[in-house]
Amino acid sequence: MYSSEELERFYFQYQSEAFPHGEFLQSFCVKNKIPYKQFHKWYKDTRKKVKANYLT
Repeated sequence: MYSSEELERFYFQYQSEAFPHGEFLQSFCVKNKIPYKQFHKWYKDTRKKVKANYLT
């Protein structure tokens, strides 16, 4: 299981290396041996916290 900090670094790596070249997130997860389900859950949970803090 990966920590929140590790997943955040992974997401930054995806945005800077793979996304500009049109690579899908799922394939980037597979290539880097990150379970997509875990990443997706972290992403959804993190975005909810950001939205909640933004609204208050």
